[in-house]
Amino acid sequence: MKKFLKKNLPVIYLLILLLVIALIPMACTDDQTSEPVSEQRVPVNEETEATVATVYYATLDGQCLLPLNVPINATKEVAKVAMEKLLTGAPNSFAADLIPEGTKLLDLYSSGSVVYVDFTSEIKEISEEQAQQAIDAILLTVLPLNDEYTLQILVDGSICKSIGGVDISQPLVLPLVNIVDAGDEDSTPLVYYLSDAQAMYLVPQTIMVANGELSDNDNEDSGVILIKKSIEALIDGETLSDTLHSPIPSATKLLGVTLTDGVAYLNFSDDLLNYNSGSANELMLVNSIYYTVTSIELVSSVQILVEGEKIETLPGGIDISQPLKYNTPVNLVE
Repeated sequence: MKKFLKKNLPVIYLLILLLVIALIPMACTDDQTSEPVSEQRVPVNEETEATVATVYYATLDGQCLLPLNVPINATKEVAKVAMEKLLTGAPNSFAADLIPEGTKLLDLYSSGSVVYVDFTSEIKEISEEQAQQAIDAILLTVLPLNDEYTLQILVDGSICKSIGGVDISQPLVLPLVNIVDAGDEDSTPLVYYLSDAQAMYLVPQTIMVANGELSDNDNEDSGVILIKKSIEALIDGETLSDTLHSPIPSATKLLGVTLTDGVAYLNFSDDLLNYNSGSANELMLVNSIYYTVTSIELVSSVQILVEGEKIETLPGGIDISQPLKYNTPVNLVE
């Protein structure tokens, strides 16, 4: 036996060495795992072609996420194109980048109910201050296109434990955007839109409304209550950033709300008309009301009333004589 071992010792050493090499995770670093990634890769495609992609960047002060709707060539691969737009960087000087320069998209696919987004290692250069916001931007850019999916971030094809101190070892769910008031678990998210300092874009803010508040009045349904609370939040203008503000004058009162066949009728006090002059501010005023209220699923169009009456135009010339129903998404980049 000893003679056999001595004779075959080089072979035994070689086999041990090969076994050790096989156990070392390929292409993994200290913060990556060798957990296998599914080989059943399905392209992430929409049923119909789209010509606009919603991409989340940052506001200039870095305090909030900013959704921009960016024109793209007609494609069903909207998620992939949107992610490439995010990696390329903000389309103008009114938004800020979140992803480290040089980061490339290696792959984007789904397997089961998980979307996998594979980046080059430059993604790991995200600072701790920006990491959570950047990861949320990735999730919000991809997951709304794939309802009920989760998202797994990969780095060079492997699952990474964390980026900038944020755990990404497991698939992540779609986050709420710019949470101002987290509320409790038994709550409904409510989104309202504030203007940036340049009156260029509307920035969503989210508060949580206790579900008990949506059924505290037998004379109003939950849809009307949601509309009221969204407009009240918009007028109040609570925000994560000092650079954002409500375009609606703070003295404005919401005198009444009705909801009929998808049309929300909003009756404001005449203080609504005392906004800062200028066409940009007037557009922000109207758009903030419209996109805030139509973010509620029950609402398809908005009729603005002043002291219970329809008025033809606002002082700057915007026609509000009929219910507003836009065909363009919020913050469309021209």
